[in-house]
Amino acid sequence: MAKTFCVDSLFKGSQPRTRTIRGVRSGRNKHRLIKSITTVRQDSLNKYNRGVNPNNLSNITPQVQSVVKTSTDSDNLLELTRQKTEYSISTTWNNFQRLPYSTYTRSISSGNLVKINYVSVQSTKVNLNCGLWNARSLRNKVGALIASIIENKLDFYMVTETWTQDGVDPINGEITSSLDDFKFYHQPRKFRKGGGVGLLARSNLHIKLKTSNPFRSFQYLDASIHSSSQLFSTIIIYRPPYSDKNKWTVNDFLTEFSTLLEELIIRPGNLLIAGDFNFHYETNKPEVIKLSNLLSSFNLVQHVNEPTHDEGHTLDLIITRSSDDFIKNLSMNNDLPSDHSQILLNLNIIRPPNNKIRPKRRKLVDLDVEEFQKALGSSLLVSHGDANVLADDFNTSVKLVLDSLAPLSEKTVTDKPRGPWFTEELSEVRKEVRRAERKWKSSNLEIHKQIHKEKRSSYNSEIEKTKFLYHKHRIENANSKQLFSIIDDMIPNCKFPRRGCRDDVRLFHPQN
Repeated sequence: MAKTFCVDSLFKGSQPRTRTIRGVRSGRNKHRLIKSITTVRQDSLNKYNRGVNPNNLSNITPQVQSVVKTSTDSDNLLELTRQKTEYSISTTWNNFQRLPYSTYTRSISSGNLVKINYVSVQSTKVNLNCGLWNARSLRNKVGALIASIIENKLDFYMVTETWTQDGVDPINGEITSSLDDFKFYHQPRKFRKGGGVGLLARSNLHIKLKTSNPFRSFQYLDASIHSSSQLFSTIIIYRPPYSDKNKWTVNDFLTEFSTLLEELIIRPGNLLIAGDFNFHYETNKPEVIKLSNLLSSFNLVQHVNEPTHDEGHTLDLIITRSSDDFIKNLSMNNDLPSDHSQILLNLNIIRPPNNKIRPKRRKLVDLDVEEFQKALGSSLLVSHGDANVLADDFNTSVKLVLDSLAPLSEKTVTDKPRGPWFTEELSEVRKEVRRAERKWKSSNLEIHKQIHKEKRSSYNSEIEKTKFLYHKHRIENANSKQLFSIIDDMIPNCKFPRRGCRDDVRLFHPQN
């Protein structure tokens, strides 16, 4: 808005007489000129100062230009015009006031965003691997079994016909001494030789054995396995065939097996029934049809569709609920020394993480030998006395010097199953067995099958030989204290009978 002010006339008598319209008070014939001054209202400038921080403004002297125009019209009016002053405002980022968060979020540019690929956590997890095998006695076959567990990265293993004994058995110690991270659970046959079932499982799996009912027609081991907050039941069954010594018929087995299924079918979690049933399941014999109908009545399904015996029969079975998506993959091979094939399973159960151990070691590679000799020579004290005392003093001095030059250090490592006797030479022989097996599978010729059997037999013999030399070297290079420790590892839970001096004397002098 602009205001107009009236002032006295600047010129008198120089203009002709004309009649004015307004602004005259001194007379009708009085003539005066009107000077108009246009300016800017002060309150119109105040609106530019609202919300402006004066610390962010630089001091600029306003420059006002006044332009005077003399009108050439008939009114002879002088018009003075003042132009608006322009200000330039410089902003400093250091003193810039932070705006609210909503101001920034409204103006996000999608071109400045980086796309991050989403990786599912479920895809990085690994499932459980297990195996089933009819060993026909584990004696002289433990090495081959351990090599298969390490090669196939199995978490637990189900064995039938273990031929183990009740109580102290060297097979148990041989397995646990070769696989530190595994435990062996077995159910031997009582009152007779042969038979028996066993479960070899990693220590990070929580195993709980349940009391077995004394069925007469078959043996079984009932285990509840807990892995990564998932629970499933594993039943390992061995049914001996009918013979002169075993008088239990197929009908007796079906009756007792139906009683066991009535108990198992109501359990929570997944259900895995595996073992040697000694049924020719590939045929349509009456006993096979009865077993198949029994499984269907309990909503169970059998997964093995290939021969598991050298004679072409399907004797080893894998049974689960038909509604469970429990088995992801099933395969078989003839790697182990037996007339039964080895069955490998990949279960839809998440594998728990491996155990962590903290072994203590010395870095003897970086040890300075000359410095060690000097330190040991200055710490030893020459004394006379008993040989045992001198040996203890020497061991103490060596330990103190090693603690100062190469102290013990702990390192967290993942505990993995490994056979201490497994060498690179065995690995090369194993590759030859694999090549012979692939050639036999591709050609399906009898000659290639026999070559594969010879390679496999040679490989198993090399395993037993290497294992024997390893334990022999341990015993020969052990002192009296280490020897007892080795015996405890190889024969666990072994208690030697204690005898008195008189009993020892009678061994050499029976007359006393």
